[in-house]
This record gives sequence, structure tokens and C-alpha cells, in this order.
Amino acid sequence: MVATTVGEICTKKVLSISEDTTLEEIATIMAEKHIHLLPVLKDNEVVGIVGKADVVRSMTG
Repeated sequence: MVATTVGEICTKKVLSISEDTTLEEIATIMAEKHIHLLPVLKDNEVVGIVGKADVVRSMTG
């Protein structure tokens, strides 16, 4: 484990969303693809990340 690199364990095919993606769309993507984090892109640059906890918090608060 000590000799393992990030490149060996990271996810290579990353799904991303845009700033105008709705919460409903995000929740659907997360549920269907079994993922908990989605990078947010603007002009092909990461401007944030949305986690499952963020979605739940926004729906309950």
C-alpha cells in the first residue's frame, strides 16, 4: 500500500456537471451512477465540487 500511487487508484473516467445543472439532475446522476462527488466545470475548468452531502443539505434546509 505504501508504494501505491494516486495514478494507480484514481478514477480515470470522471463525470462532471456545469454550474446550471439542477439539483434533480445531480441527484439522479449520483443515484444511477453510484457516485458521491461531481466536479463542477465552467469553460472546461473546475470551479467547484458537489458532494452527496451538499445535495441532501440543500433539500432539507
